[in-house]
Amino acid sequence: MKTFDVTTQIYIFKMQDMKEEILRLIESMGVFSYSDKNQQISHTDWHLSDRFARPYFNIVRDSVLEVINKGSPIEEEELYINNMWFQQYNENDFHTWHVHADCLYSSVYYVELPPNTQTSFMIQGKEVQLDVEEGDYVVFPSCLKHTSKENKTDRRKTVISLNLNTIN
Repeated sequence: MKTFDVTTQIYIFKMQDMKEEILRLIESMGVFSYSDKNQQISHTDWHLSDRFARPYFNIVRDSVLEVINKGSPIEEEELYINNMWFQQYNENDFHTWHVHADCLYSSVYYVELPPNTQTSFMIQGKEVQLDVEEGDYVVFPSCLKHTSKENKTDRRKTVISLNLNTIN
């Protein structure tokens, strides 16, 4: 068997400030927790039906497509949003190592980001944390293992996750 170490590209974009509006829209939805052996998330709409109203969707979609289409290397791939959901991690919440299926790219928009709570990636057998901050939008290949480690702070972490595919 032969193996090859392959590098990958991860893109970090700066989003416009939408924090207060997104948090208000998420709060208007009610509270939906999700927990199993792989994750404990205080508030998320990941597991809800596609027919469930997501009032934050349009504002995030428009902003994401705007930053991707502003001269980024991935703009030429004609991407569309396959799905979108939010997750709010309170103290002790977590999401174990995983990948995303049925999409080309996965991405995370950090709406609220306490110190040392950013996503960790597994790259060539090593755990890597990116230098990101609140308001950053990170796009990465969906096959890249990643995790949201236990939130050991008393501050809430809020992310919007998106899966992206190509039109062609």
